Amino acid sequence: SISRFGDPKRYWRESGKSLAVFNLCLRGTPFIYQGEEIGMLNLPPRDPRLSKDCAARSVYEILKKMPIPDFIRFKMCNLIDRDHERTPMQWDGGVSAGFSSSKDTWLPVNSNYVRINVERELGDETSILNFYKKLIAIHNESAVLQAGSFEEIPTKGDLIAFERKLEDKTMLVLVSLEKRKLNLPEGLIKETDKIVLSTYADSSLKGIKHLRPYESLLIER
Repeated sequence: SISRFGDPKRYWRESGKSLAVFNLCLRGTPFIYQGEEIGMLNLPPRDPRLSKDCAARSVYEILKKMPIPDFIRFKMCNLIDRDHERTPMQWDGGVSAGFSSSKDTWLPVNSNYVRINVERELGDETSILNFYKKLIAIHNESAVLQAGSFEEIPTKGDLIAFERKLEDKTMLVLVSLEKRKLNLPEGLIKETDKIVLSTYADSSLKGIKHLRPYESLLIER
């Protein structure tokens, strides 16, 4: 999801955590696709002739019969190739990321597995994986997040804001999926609000007027 909706380069960690907040705080049963919990990324663009995806290979064969330059064919096929997000789970920094004892896997292991893997993130308190663990624990203990109503808060621009309510309890969720600062509506934050979890370690509600790039907050009211 980071490759599609986040920022894999500058805000890899922040956008991965922000997408987690958005996913697990919405109404309904959360679904985490393998690798999202450690911030796995799609494979870089590659020769579609190497793809295992029958759709991508079929499209390539069709486009090959047309007067289209190779680089355009490659680009079009990479847009629909599902191999990119189906790569083996990255468990550690060993052979094939710990997914297999063989160097050759059905789909290639992403070359970033040395940096992005479960073993490494378990030992990093600020990792995306440990953030997911904290957020899942909060979700599992919160009746509001499990069964509360969903009420969207109108905002300007790209700020995502909504409340989850159950009886006398309310959770405010603020999500930024942007690379720039997002201004908060005046009066949105109350004096009694308390941060439960944030994508930034130093987040504070005192005098807050905007969200930083990919800053998301789970707030108890």
